[in-house]
Amino acid sequence: MNKHLIVVCGNDPQYLGRVFQLIEVIQSTGSSPVVLDLSHLNPKIGNAYQPIFLKILRTSSPTEKFHQALKRLDIELMYPQVECLKSEKETFNREIEQIHEACESAIISYARDANPNLKRRRFRKLYHELYSGALNSLSILNDVLERNEVTEIFIPNGRFPHQRAAITAATAAEVDINYYEKGDFSESIYLQKYSALDRIESQKDVAGFLEHYDKETVETIGKKWLEARMPSGKGKPLNAYVTNFEDPNSGRFEELFSKSEWIGIFTSSQDEFASLGNDWHLHEWSDQYSAISEVLECVGVNQPVYLRVHPNFASKSHRAYKRELKEINSLKKKHPNLHVFMHDDKVNSYELIRHSRHIVVWDSTIGLEAMILGKDVTELAASYYDEYTGVARCFSSKDLQGIFDREKAKTESKAIEFAAYLSLREIPLTASTRASIKAFDTPTGLRKKFLNLVSTGGNTSAWFAFIQICDTVRHRKVKNSIRHFSSWINVA
Repeated sequence: MNKHLIVVCGNDPQYLGRVFQLIEVIQSTGSSPVVLDLSHLNPKIGNAYQPIFLKILRTSSPTEKFHQALKRLDIELMYPQVECLKSEKETFNREIEQIHEACESAIISYARDANPNLKRRRFRKLYHELYSGALNSLSILNDVLERNEVTEIFIPNGRFPHQRAAITAATAAEVDINYYEKGDFSESIYLQKYSALDRIESQKDVAGFLEHYDKETVETIGKKWLEARMPSGKGKPLNAYVTNFEDPNSGRFEELFSKSEWIGIFTSSQDEFASLGNDWHLHEWSDQYSAISEVLECVGVNQPVYLRVHPNFASKSHRAYKRELKEINSLKKKHPNLHVFMHDDKVNSYELIRHSRHIVVWDSTIGLEAMILGKDVTELAASYYDEYTGVARCFSSKDLQGIFDREKAKTESKAIEFAAYLSLREIPLTASTRASIKAFDTPTGLRKKFLNLVSTGGNTSAWFAFIQICDTVRHRKVKNSIRHFSSWINVA
């Protein structure tokens, strides 16, 4: 019987619960699902909770509960040991380069720095763990695919080294690949033939998702996507930062923007995207601040312009924070007409957009949102929506000529369509999936809060989590840090 293989790479209950929805999807076709758990080959990497603290607190691991549930449903589970490796690592020369690239991208994420110092001991050690885990995963996958008649494989995300290894093995074995991921919506699952990070294939697929809907329905879905990201959105907002934005009726904006419409520049936090391949690296700028500096040279001295620093700036490593803060201060000094809204300023970003005539972004989602709000947008680096929406792109100095004098691009309708696609491509979670997520998760109360604290941001160790907490606290105003800590204390 042909088998459908689901790869698991960590103990995150959100992913483990979604695996059971994949099992239901596979079984509905009369096929046989098999689960391959690689989490033990990649210790600490991809875990929502640190195993050592689960043990100290005498709390059952989500992995244990997951395995028990598979056994009850009589689902085949593969949990191979490293000692069972069949192939020698030296045979993987053709795959080594891709795995190294994935390791570098992962280090950028864990270090919270676009240019991490790889000579530091903790990063060298982490790099070794990532690399070794990926090679072990590659060897296991090669062996499993050789011994079994697997026709289809389900791989989470696809960006991290062990996940890249799974893609490499499946590609070599000519097995159909599916990517699954936690959806943008909390109650959804992403499941497609291409990774959510594949900007080209994603944009090619928009028309296929929309062809079954009339224009009015598409417009309604697209606008609802935007509403769900804004402070007025119902339930948990897709944009996690909007809960910190101030009331748009505070009167602050009328005072700031009473004279004329401004040009708005928004920074991005997606540094690791530079390591996702050539499709993402189309710009000639060395970094976003170099690009922003040249954009400001094109702004007239009488034109009001603001820079909105991404709220995630607070979670950068202290090394990256100081480096980028120096860039921001340099821009302020060089351009007296520049108004800077820092990362912990409660100013409502959507109100800033409403009072702007032109928005400039690096590659962030705020550009898509601004287009839906009817604004003229220019991006300085490749984004996941640019090909489809037709947003103006300036990837080099020569592209900047006349940037603010060009005829406004008609992108609003295309942006709405792309937003509708982002909603339609995700599958709602079933009641049984939600029950599984809850069952696999840790107990509520202080133990859960502690486990969440020492695993902040999906870090690979408690030390990484501790450093991130310290950095985030000192990168915010004291009152904001107190407010965030208070909200954590009050979480059930």
